[in-house]
Amino acid sequence: MTCNQLIRSFKDDLREAESSEASSPLSPSRALHLRAVCELLENYLKSVCRIYAEHKAIRVQKELELQKMTRLELRTRTGNSVKRMLKIRLL
Repeated sequence: MTCNQLIRSFKDDLREAESSEASSPLSPSRALHLRAVCELLENYLKSVCRIYAEHKAIRVQKELELQKMTRLELRTRTGNSVKRMLKIRLL
């Protein structure tokens, strides 16, 4: 279950508990407290997901740059070895 699904489930359960005449009904202050906790958790989880996505984007960008640098280095090494071989053949 994802975080969004858990929050949605919690909100649904809270609405059901508030509306039903269960054996132990929620007091208004308890319901207000639970709604506030739910909202805080939701905001916190959204910010954590945003930060995670930003960090992942940075990691991917670094990996792409590393791959590009590796390709450039290989081209440079290959080019240098070909030049050396040509110099040896010319001598």
